[in-house]
Amino acid sequence: MKLYNIQEKIYMAYYDTAQEAARSLIRFQEFYDNEVFRDKVGFTIKEYREWYKRKWKSRFDYYSSIVGFNIPAFIFEYFIEGDFGRLTKREQEVIRKVKKTKPAYVIGISKQNKSAIKHEIAHALYGTKTRYRMAAEKIILKYNTEKIHRWLKKDFHIEETIADEIHAYIMDDLDHLKEEDIYREEYIDAQKELRELYNRNVKKKRYKWQKMQEEEEK
Repeated sequence: MKLYNIQEKIYMAYYDTAQEAARSLIRFQEFYDNEVFRDKVGFTIKEYREWYKRKWKSRFDYYSSIVGFNIPAFIFEYFIEGDFGRLTKREQEVIRKVKKTKPAYVIGISKQNKSAIKHEIAHALYGTKTRYRMAAEKIILKYNTEKIHRWLKKDFHIEETIADEIHAYIMDDLDHLKEEDIYREEYIDAQKELRELYNRNVKKKRYKWQKMQEEEEK
């Protein structure tokens, strides 16, 4: 795993495979935005695995199905302070790098799922830039997003992160909404507005991490 500074105070945990990313970030992510585990300080991966299989009545396929992660800095403090007990080696690596860089927000993707980066950066902008968040909320309030809201609640997202998720899906993942049969034609206009907002706020210059990626993958 490499941790790159990709925007002001925003870092990207970059992994070789999607499975490695998921195995490393699962507890950070689910403690942040899963309504069942948000208040369960210290839950284990085994506990989460058993809950997942019961709720979805399926095998545990988290490591192959989740491809992007977004985690605000305050979540890491629980792990740094020892509230989650013994950390896995992968979690220890994340915490070491977080303590060294002191990010405001960390997103996570892999070489296998680079297409998720814009969606995850949108989360980070929403979480670190007040004006961006207020503008995004103003945009999505103009549109009917009730079906997306219900879908996200069914997926156990906490209420506090739902507006953020709605904005990220409409801005960069309309195909997923179509797959879930919760797409509306008016989202084309919403997407245009949100992409304009995103482009005004994201820094366009090429970062060192992009050049390093290219060198590594030659």
